[in-house]
Amino acid sequence: MFLCEGIYGYRAARGHWPAKVADLAGTPMALTMRGWDDDIVSGRVVVLWPQDWPPSPRDNGGKILAYYTAGLISEFGKQWVCWGDLRTEYLPTEKLQAALKTTRGN
Repeated sequence: MFLCEGIYGYRAARGHWPAKVADLAGTPMALTMRGWDDDIVSGRVVVLWPQDWPPSPRDNGGKILAYYTAGLISEFGKQWVCWGDLRTEYLPTEKLQAALKTTRGN
């Protein structure tokens, strides 16, 4: 997913993680992906905005970076997820909730 790659790109270029949508506005991802911010602002895509993760995706495999909350698949109990190692998959909502607890440290 371009958004997740864009978050890592921001981290690589700036030396710190983005904290909000506006931080990503000038990135290459934002310049090539039209309307990318609408999904975040509307709540269709939830970004967890990591601040203390290691900079390499390979070190973040068990954490969720972003997930999609809308659409027909979501209505039937699955959510599209982008993991911290940039893998994507559909997860049942219950598994997403468990993974979010692990990611957030709850």
